[in-house]
Amino acid sequence: NIYTVNINSIEKITMSVFMEECRSAMRCRHLAYRTEKSYLHWIKRFIVFHNKQHPDKLSEQAVIQFLNYIAVSRCCSPGTQSQALCALVFLYRHVLRRPLGDLDGITFAKKKVHLSCLQTLWNFTASHVPYIPTQLCHSSVAGRC
Repeated sequence: NIYTVNINSIEKITMSVFMEECRSAMRCRHLAYRTEKSYLHWIKRFIVFHNKQHPDKLSEQAVIQFLNYIAVSRCCSPGTQSQALCALVFLYRHVLRRPLGDLDGITFAKKKVHLSCLQTLWNFTASHVPYIPTQLCHSSVAGRC
């Protein structure tokens, strides 16, 4: 049992036997505390995503389905999806002792594209200063992008 301090009261949080088993497997391998918290978070989200079914009853297809959901529907970053994948690989390899097979079919999250300062300046100049010829903007700025 773990106790957390809330501003108004002390509430008791009980962790399931399975999650305690996951935690002890992480502690045996001397994972960092933040890694442990993160992995437990992703394992919990995986279980909740599959209607609280035990992960031992789920196949590789369930892992693929969850990773695709967080990448496509939840629009997570590639690092977030990678962290979730590492947590699930740890779960299946070290806790359930059933390594995952082929995970073909994962839709990987895409890195968000940010405009460079130069492109932003070019767009601002082209839209706010109408008397600068467009060809001048294209020749001087576009060559450096």
